[in-house]
Parts: sequence; structure tokens; C-alpha cells
Amino acid sequence: MTTMDAYVQYDGEKVKIGTKERLYYVSYNKFVTAVWFGKLSAAENSLPPFQYRAADSGFIFRFPFPDEDHLEFGKIGRNSFDRTLPLYLEGASLPTGLLQRLQHKSWHHPEGRIRLDVIGQTRIYLPGRQTCLALVLSDPEDGETWVEDKSSHVRFLLQLIEQNHYWEEGTMNGAWFWQTVSDRIRIGYGLQEASPKK
Repeated sequence: MTTMDAYVQYDGEKVKIGTKERLYYVSYNKFVTAVWFGKLSAAENSLPPFQYRAADSGFIFRFPFPDEDHLEFGKIGRNSFDRTLPLYLEGASLPTGLLQRLQHKSWHHPEGRIRLDVIGQTRIYLPGRQTCLALVLSDPEDGETWVEDKSSHVRFLLQLIEQNHYWEEGTMNGAWFWQTVSDRIRIGYGLQEASPKK
């Protein structure tokens, strides 16, 4: 794994995509699309593109926020380089695995809601050597991170998104935003259910 800033050549121009394993400036889909169209090559003192997208490489791509779709490769607009997707576990019956991980945590939202942050996606191997684009979750208080590789936990998180966000109106991150987020999470894990549309 690289120990410095990560760069690629994009259309002949050197573009920073991240630091160490965190590829803050490009989502996986934008990266592989650029590879597909032959726009990427290795930059000096950085890894070749195929190594960044290899399964179990440990590289964490930026989450594909729907409101960043229009931005060019390596650009994040006015958004923070370490932007996260906050999920609140409020009044929920946690799956056993998540409960074991979270029960000793002391971090809570001021109203009592437990918070998890989606910090990105990483490509991993599942049993049977199938690959998926898994969520990387984080405790925003102590910085502990883990890759969510259990589909039951993912379905639970998708239910939370539906319950808490699908019908939001009048905000930038309203219904369309969250429905698109859910669909992208499902696609990453190969889950087939489509999100309900209002």
C-alpha cells in the first residue's frame, strides 16, 4: 500500500485522488469509468490504477454522493474532502452483530440517537470469491472504522435510511438524495430490491 499522497494521470494531467488508503477525491464508480474509457494511467511515485480498485486492497473510495455526480474526476466542489454520510440508529432493534459492536460505545446524539458515519466504500471479497463494494463505517467519536460485510446489517441500515430520510422535503439532502444513496448501497452489495419511490 502506498505511504504517501495518491495520484493518477487523468487525461495526461496529474490528479490527486487521496492520501494513503483514503481516496478522498474520487468514488469507485468514477474511477472505474475513467479506467474503462482509457483516461487513467500511473502517475510518478504512485501505484498503477488497477491496484487501487483491486478487491481487498484496503483502499477506501469516496462515497458516491448524488449531489456530486456532476463534478469532474477528482473534484469535490465546496464539499469537505472527508465528507461522511451520517446515519442515526434511533429506537431501533439492532442486529446481534451490530449490537455487540456498539453496546459499549458511549457516543450518542444529544437526543439519544446512536450515530454511525459512512466514510466510503471499499471493494472486498465475500465467501465464494464474489466481490462487492462494501460500506466503510466509522465511530465519529473515537475514529474506529470497520468494513461492513454482513448483508443482514446492510439491510438493517437501509431500513433505517428509509424510515428516517425517504420522505424528507425542502432540504438539499431530501427524498431524492436518500433514495439514490440507498440504491447505490444496494448496487454495491448486489442486493436487488429497488427503493420505493414517493
